[in-house]
Amino acid sequence: MTACTPEPGPGDPQAWRVLDDLVRDHADRFSRDEVVAVYRDSHDRLAASARVTTFRPVPAGRFARERLDARVRDLIASLLPGLPPAGAALPSGTR
Repeated sequence: MTACTPEPGPGDPQAWRVLDDLVRDHADRFSRDEVVAVYRDSHDRLAASARVTTFRPVPAGRFARERLDARVRDLIASLLPGLPPAGAALPSGTR
């Protein structure tokens, strides 16, 4: 996958599997285009500094998942002001 292609190429089944899992897992919160855009950006950010060029779809998928989940947490926190924002430490004694 390169910065100019919207999705993994046909010869990259691992990347397709990762992307399909992301789309399925976040379909109730984001459009396919939004998920693809976050995945592409995550992949490109990792590729810019990666020493290893193989198996990039898996860490890019994890990074994209973290970013999508953070968006959801931030949205919920903005709607319910008493909740801490994404990445904030919870008060002691809470889980």
